[in-house]
Amino acid sequence: MLDYTTYWYLLPLGILIATLYNSTGISGANFWIPVFILLMKVSLLVAFWLSLVAMLFGSIGGLIGHSRQGTIVYSLVKKYILVTIPFAVVGACSIEYVNETWLLLIFGIFALVYGSIVLLKSTLLQTSHDTPPKKQEKIKYPQGALGGFLVGMVSVGLGPLILPCNINHQKVNHHAQAIGTTVIIVFISSLSAVLCRLTPSFLTALQGSTTTIMSMFIYVIPGVLIGGQIGPIVAKKLNLKAMRIYVSMLLLIVGGLMFVRFFGV
Repeated sequence: MLDYTTYWYLLPLGILIATLYNSTGISGANFWIPVFILLMKVSLLVAFWLSLVAMLFGSIGGLIGHSRQGTIVYSLVKKYILVTIPFAVVGACSIEYVNETWLLLIFGIFALVYGSIVLLKSTLLQTSHDTPPKKQEKIKYPQGALGGFLVGMVSVGLGPLILPCNINHQKVNHHAQAIGTTVIIVFISSLSAVLCRLTPSFLTALQGSTTTIMSMFIYVIPGVLIGGQIGPIVAKKLNLKAMRIYVSMLLLIVGGLMFVRFFGV
């Protein structure tokens, strides 16, 4: 029987995470993973999968919102998914050969390293004489391939790797377009990873938590759909430097929490 009262707080949390995701281009899975692992107490593999599912629903809302705001460059989406989808499939299939606790460590390292790099570039390494990088036409396929593989394996990584590439692409006139484009690329690639992870052994593990999962997603789905509408509006108004500093701090906190969880396993 579904529990309609215990997980009510996932509604405002879903709105917050989806707004953050759709306004920055940083995968919502970065923030859903600690929620499912630390608060919901589900297994690691299930938490990684659920984080992708929650992000997918948030991306649907984001797709609608970014389409309304005109912040999607579809030509870039078409080019990137040529490599992100197959590598996401490879990453998802490789989970069977990696110990699940090590996946948690990989995710924690990624969050800490990426958060630190973004923070340093936005503060200590930035000078008043910095000029915006020259716009490029080249598609960064290696970043797309690596990001796709990471999404398939640990649910995160694609957004942070291709967002800077999209920001500096000549077809992108505003950072909100780079964010909207990145959100859609991550959505399509993550969908591939979600479907590939549905192996018989995983479905067996998933069945043991079906009632709890459905009780949670009663609130998660409307929350992320609402946040998906708010995020694109915020993206157009948010200062890019402030956005990067804010997101980097959140990622450092998330990475730290995952290290605590890893060494406590």
